Amino acid sequence: MAETMYFQWQNEVLLKTIYPLREMKLRDFLVYYKEIDLWAEYKDKKIEDLQADVQTYIAARESGLVTAYKSYQTLYAYFTKEDVRTQYLAKYKLTDETELAKVKELHRTFMTYLPKYADVRKEKYFVTQQVSLWEGYRKSVAQLVAQKQRRLNVMLPTHPSRPKETQELQKLQNVTLAIVEEELGRLYSFVSTYNKIEKRKLDYFKAKQSAELGSKGVRTKLDGVHTRRKPVETKQKEISAALARLKTPPQLASVQGYFSTDDISNEIRKQFPQADSSLTAAVNGVHKQLAVALRTLKDDAVKLITVKNHFFKLQEQQQVFQKEVTALDTQLRNMPENWVQRGEKQARLDLLRKAGLPVIETEIEKLRDYQAAFEYSKKSQAELAQMIQAKEKELLGVQQTSTQLGKEAADLEEQLKSIESVLNTSENEYLVHYSPDQPITVKDIVRGKVEDYKTSLAQKSHFQLLEEIVQRFIKEPQRYPLWLQYMVIHFSGMRYATAHGSWADPKDLLINLRTAALEKDFKKLDDDAIEAMSQERLSVYETPNVSNPNAPKLSRTTDEKWKEKIAFHLRGLKSPSDYHQRKALFDLRLDEENYEVESMTPTEALEALESIKDMLPDWMWKEIVKLTDLRVKQATDPNWEKLTQEEEDQKNEAQYAGFREIMNKWKQDHLTGWREEHDQSNRLIVTRSVCNEVAEQIQHLRGWSPPGGLTAKAPWYMKNEKEAKIPGTPRPYFVSPTTAKDYNVGASILWVRFVNELPNPWRVAHPLQTKNGVGLIPAKFLGKRAGTGNWTYTQSDVVQRSRTRVNEKKQTARDQQWLRWIHEATVAEVAETADGPVVLTFETALPYDDPRLSAVGVFKHDLSNLMWDGGEETYNGSFVGYLPEGQVPASDLEEMLDWNHILLKPFMPPAQMDAYKKNYIQRK
Repeated sequence: MAETMYFQWQNEVLLKTIYPLREMKLRDFLVYYKEIDLWAEYKDKKIEDLQADVQTYIAARESGLVTAYKSYQTLYAYFTKEDVRTQYLAKYKLTDETELAKVKELHRTFMTYLPKYADVRKEKYFVTQQVSLWEGYRKSVAQLVAQKQRRLNVMLPTHPSRPKETQELQKLQNVTLAIVEEELGRLYSFVSTYNKIEKRKLDYFKAKQSAELGSKGVRTKLDGVHTRRKPVETKQKEISAALARLKTPPQLASVQGYFSTDDISNEIRKQFPQADSSLTAAVNGVHKQLAVALRTLKDDAVKLITVKNHFFKLQEQQQVFQKEVTALDTQLRNMPENWVQRGEKQARLDLLRKAGLPVIETEIEKLRDYQAAFEYSKKSQAELAQMIQAKEKELLGVQQTSTQLGKEAADLEEQLKSIESVLNTSENEYLVHYSPDQPITVKDIVRGKVEDYKTSLAQKSHFQLLEEIVQRFIKEPQRYPLWLQYMVIHFSGMRYATAHGSWADPKDLLINLRTAALEKDFKKLDDDAIEAMSQERLSVYETPNVSNPNAPKLSRTTDEKWKEKIAFHLRGLKSPSDYHQRKALFDLRLDEENYEVESMTPTEALEALESIKDMLPDWMWKEIVKLTDLRVKQATDPNWEKLTQEEEDQKNEAQYAGFREIMNKWKQDHLTGWREEHDQSNRLIVTRSVCNEVAEQIQHLRGWSPPGGLTAKAPWYMKNEKEAKIPGTPRPYFVSPTTAKDYNVGASILWVRFVNELPNPWRVAHPLQTKNGVGLIPAKFLGKRAGTGNWTYTQSDVVQRSRTRVNEKKQTARDQQWLRWIHEATVAEVAETADGPVVLTFETALPYDDPRLSAVGVFKHDLSNLMWDGGEETYNGSFVGYLPEGQVPASDLEEMLDWNHILLKPFMPPAQMDAYKKNYIQRK
């Protein structure tokens, strides 16, 4: 037995067609209110007391980054490989790769261009371009499928090409289009990953660029410091050694002994084993020359000059080695790792640093010892003390300079270390590690919890989301007005389109059908039959038998007006005139049908229509289902709203002319009938709505009957404000909003905008002023001097503006625009969030928004944006109208807010449900 369905969104077919964004808008409702509740809970807390939340926040962000980046990597790898046969061949049982040609072409495009983009912004733009192109391809394939289907619809069942055409259509639908849809799904997922990793990936790109540039700059500065520091360090070393010699002068005999030896090669090799023969020979040669000279020279002054000359020779050799070290160091730092000469150059550098320079420095120090021993032996103690004092002072100055340069070098090395850590970090490491730009705040914690909640909702089904919403309503019934509960449950996700023509009264159709059948039957009756039937009706009404089940319901009426009509008909039945008798009988039978149908409940009327289903053609029944609540259980085909070609052909057959006439009149008579019906019944009868229609249905639920269209709304609110007859706090008003207090729950927000064509009467804006003297056009726009480029405003019957300007072709052009009411929303809540004050509304997405997001539901507006008029060029002014709640239709809402029916399970025991209705619905 099929499960009972009470509302159209419970039918899976209707859910997909009438409510394309159902789950998204249910999630939006839950997220927006969760955002408000979390901020209320956390706003007064200190971040120091939320360290556990901070750690959870960081962990969640890192987990999200890891998941998103893995998905990004997987899809990047997928789209940058051409061979996708394993993905599709087996799954779709492809006999060849013809169906994959377009997919391969897409992947080749990715392979060619995607790896070239280092900047994630360009990468993302490229991927979104491919999505658009693939959507276009999907559309062309879908059109081809529709074309094939239309061809088959008009093709005779016996046509010889039908089997082939059918096979081609099935292949197009089940293979080609399926592959295209699957590939598009991956493209959508790929684009989606950028939303989570784009900022982090861009940060990495910028950090890498900045690090590469910064590394060169810092290294240049560091090299400069090292260049300045090296001679200072050398001088400091020299002064320290000289000071040591002053304090403890070397023994002349000892140093003379060293320089009396001609060959010190063995001593060099012993002290520096890595020194090669050429280096040893160079130092030993200078040493030998000095040793020979010192033995032959007798004059001490000449000896001292000779020592100084050899000292300079060793320094020259030292400078040669130092230059070579600097050159080698620069080469090794700047050349690639695979440089063929790297090993050879590194070995030479190591030799110079570990042996060449130390050998020369050792020999120089020996010469300094000799020079000091020779000179200081001739100085008095007083002279030496004076020299020590001067040298200590000199050393202090050099040490200060060295310390300053050392600090500069250390700071630069720390910078370089930090920069190189970025350069040495892979993109993978960087992207999966969350690093906040600023200290984490309470607002961040709340935002993170909102994101986590949003993620948890993504895993929930339609009915799980509904149940969570119902739990909210039950927990805080005072917070959510009944109209909001009704709209969230029954309208969330509904498609954006006018409600006109989406409903027609089944009773009216039933009467029309019975009237047509009655007329048809009466044409078959002769005067004798009319006479006999008239006598039968006189008997029924003049001597009524209440136990007769076949007696018409009208015969048992107690309504005086109906009794008067019956008496009139009975007088006609007694007329001697055949004409009057026939007319009286027909009118009586007609009133019997009208009375019976009018006394039916909506369910009984639908059941009565169902009872004659087999007497109606298929096309007619499909249109009846489309426009009545029969769709709840009768709609099983995704194309339930559209006749097939066969059904269209059947509808146009001559034999159905009478039915066509009945249906056309029925639909035309009830084109806008949904408005009055909803106002009376408060049932869910429409299958689509635009902004003002949604707002009108909300006001019905609040106990009011506003006029239709947007144009009439402002005058309606202003009239009620002026009359001041409606009680309540606040009283009715219509204002240009300036503070949050202007947005009371249940108020209408009405926007105006200039358009380039004269709007229709239901949208055009007529001049008006609020009670505070504010007009539709801000005073700051008015009173400007006329001139090229300036708008001139006129406010007669309609509000319009015009201007002359010089266009891009240097020609004078004239612009003319008219003001129209563009949109209406209803305030659901005014609250604070981590991102500031917001106003929640129930409305539709604006008609110029992305059609994929145009649906009915709860929306969130920043308060500041809501009150911003957009400036003169893009003027988007808003006004607020409010009426306190009137007589809420509680009895109607009991059915529409029956949680057991809504959730299709015994969610609340009957007694508890009755108590809930009594406490929170009936008391309204």
